Amino acid sequence: FYRRGLEAVVARANNGFRVGIPFIWCSNNLLTSFATQAVLYRRMTGDARFREYEQAAIDWLFGVNPWGVSMVIGYPNGGTWAHDPHSSHASKLGVAVLLGGLLDGPVYRSIYTNLRGIRLIQPDELALSKLAARIFEEQLERKPHSVLGLTTGTTALALYRELVVLADASLVEFTRARTFNLDEYVGLGPEDALSCAAHVRAHFVRKTDIPAASTHSPNGKARDFAKHCAEYEAAIVRAGGIDLALLGVGADGRHHASGQ
Repeated sequence: FYRRGLEAVVARANNGFRVGIPFIWCSNNLLTSFATQAVLYRRMTGDARFREYEQAAIDWLFGVNPWGVSMVIGYPNGGTWAHDPHSSHASKLGVAVLLGGLLDGPVYRSIYTNLRGIRLIQPDELALSKLAARIFEEQLERKPHSVLGLTTGTTALALYRELVVLADASLVEFTRARTFNLDEYVGLGPEDALSCAAHVRAHFVRKTDIPAASTHSPNGKARDFAKHCAEYEAAIVRAGGIDLALLGVGADGRHHASGQ
C-alpha cells in the first residue's frame, strides 16, 4: 500500500525538482506527507528506491523550489522564508508566533485566481527576476558556451538567487559559460571583500557550477587604467563578445553601464 502511493507520486515527478504532488490547496501538507510516507516505507522495508524523492521533498520545503523560499517559517535561520503568511495570528502578534509553522503551499494559478479573500498586497518583486532567469536559461540552452555580462547591486541579487535555484535543480548549467563583470570600484582589487568581483563570487560563482577560471572582472587597483580597460575589452572580443548582459539601470538611469 505504501509503495503504490509513492510510485504514483514519483510517476508525476518528471521535473528538475523531482516533485510529483498536485499543487492544490495545502500542497505543502501533501509534500510533507509524501516525505513522511517515504521515510516510513524505507525504515519498514529497507527499500531505498524512493530516497531521492524523499530528500527532494524535504529540500523543496526548505527552499529548493522555483522561488528559493523556505516553506517553514523561521527556518533555516538567516534564510529566506515568508514574513507575511496568511494568518490572523501573524498579522496581530507578529510572524514570530508561528515559528516552525508550515505554509499552505503553492497552488495552480487556476485555483489562486478563484480564491476569495486572498490576494497579493505588495508587488511581486520576484516576477521580473524569474523572467530574467528564464532569459538566461534559454540563452544557455541555445549556446552553452555563452559569454555573459554580469553586474552587482540589490536588483541583481534576486536574479542570482533564481539562477542558483535553477542550477541546484539541474535546469541550467554554467560549466561552459564565461562571464565578464560590468565594472569595479577604483582602489579595490578582485580579492577585496567590498569589491564588485567579491559580490558576484559570493552570490553567483560559488553557488553554481561555473568554473572560477571562466569568470573575469576589472581590477580596481590597476596602475594604468586606460591600458587595463583596453586589455579587458580585448579579452571580451577574444571571447567572442557578450552574448547576454545583465545591467542595472538605477532609479535615475545613471547606473546603466556606468563605469565606477
